Amino acid sequence: MTGRVSGARAGEERRIVEHELTGKRVRDVANGQTGRLVEVEEYTVGSHTVTIAHLTPDGGGIGWTTAITNIGPVTGS
Repeated sequence: MTGRVSGARAGEERRIVEHELTGKRVRDVANGQTGRLVEVEEYTVGSHTVTIAHLTPDGGGIGWTTAITNIGPVTGS
């Protein structure tokens, strides 16, 4: 049986972290899209940590994730 695994795997730690842009409009420089930063999650496996931004697009639709280093505030709006 195949499928998506939900929840932490053995040796993996996940946690939601606070971020100054949570709830604000941001731009994802990786794809040029703008949206609202919903939450930031850190995944740690062994000594390796990845920080992921969860975004919702302006006007609704399917959200996406990107590395936290790819987002910045939308100015002038």
